[in-house]
Amino acid sequence: MHSTNNFRLYGLILFSVVTSFLLVFYTVTVYFSEETAPGLRWFAYVTGGYGLMHIYVLSWAWHSRSNWAAKFDTLIAGCFLGVIAINILRSPAFDLLTGSATIVVAATVLYLNILAVKRTCTRPIK
Repeated sequence: MHSTNNFRLYGLILFSVVTSFLLVFYTVTVYFSEETAPGLRWFAYVTGGYGLMHIYVLSWAWHSRSNWAAKFDTLIAGCFLGVIAINILRSPAFDLLTGSATIVVAATVLYLNILAVKRTCTRPIK
């Protein structure tokens, strides 16, 4: 049972690091593209900010195992989900089904990121 918990923990951490890398990569791609809409540029800044803050919180949770890391990660994930929802509501490119599916996928990814931080904080001491 112990190896299964370790597999889940490291799997969640790996998923969390990869998603944060993809968010920061998206920001860099939008920033260096020649033709980008101003609304997309500020959304990219927020996306990169969440990716970098989540990596910081995950590393802090790994070193300190403090309870505030999970609470802070929940706060920034909720704010980021709100930004995603507002961006989808304002965009004419999304219809109801596509926008709803995007919000559900984003919420699932953010929940798994929060779960990674919570499990990192509560992992047993060796």
